[in-house]
Amino acid sequence: MKDIIKIEGLKINRALIYGTVIWATMFIVTSIVVGYGFGDWTKYGIMWFFSIVATWIVATRLRINNFKTAFYYGLIFIVLGLILDLLISVRFTGMAIFSAFDYWVGYGLTLLTVLYKGYSSK
Repeated sequence: MKDIIKIEGLKINRALIYGTVIWATMFIVTSIVVGYGFGDWTKYGIMWFFSIVATWIVATRLRINNFKTAFYYGLIFIVLGLILDLLISVRFTGMAIFSAFDYWVGYGLTLLTVLYKGYSSK
């Protein structure tokens, strides 16, 4: 399958695969943390930590080396995550998931982590 969008260093297929890996990792971590019953801020800290770590590992494997490419990868990760949440997570939590601030902070950290990786790779 050829990439539809041509941006230097961006590989759509890999972005979709690794975006799914990030989402699945966070789905599992969130399920464990919420199920275990941690307090709110402990729960948020654990989820945000794993969000940063998973995204950093993926960004390193993708060899993101500039800010523009990092932005597009981050955008793809977020859009894919939102689609997967609409298809899967909403079945467990309802639409209320989209009103939780920690949910949006997680996606913000994903984008910022990828952008930092692109910025620091110069």
